[in-house]
Amino acid sequence: MCIRDRESIGTQAIEAFGKPDAGPWEFRGVTHVHTFSAMMCWAACDRLARIATKVGAADRATVWAAEAARMREEILTRAWSCLLYTSRCV
Repeated sequence: MCIRDRESIGTQAIEAFGKPDAGPWEFRGVTHVHTFSAMMCWAACDRLARIATKVGAADRATVWAAEAARMREEILTRAWSCLLYTSRCV
């Protein structure tokens, strides 16, 4: 398996990240940016980074890890509130 064969998934994740969608449990006509969708985009990039590392494609691992880190930071910043979840904030 070549990592480049799988990278189209990551490219789609980058394009979809932060864009409004209906989400898997929402009404079809109502679109918002949903945490679940953002997390799935992050997961795609994170897993591509891990796969690239395992197959020895360090240059590609760096690219996908950077995308995953960018997404993770935005998710943590925009989708979590210590004001709402004080018992879990340290």
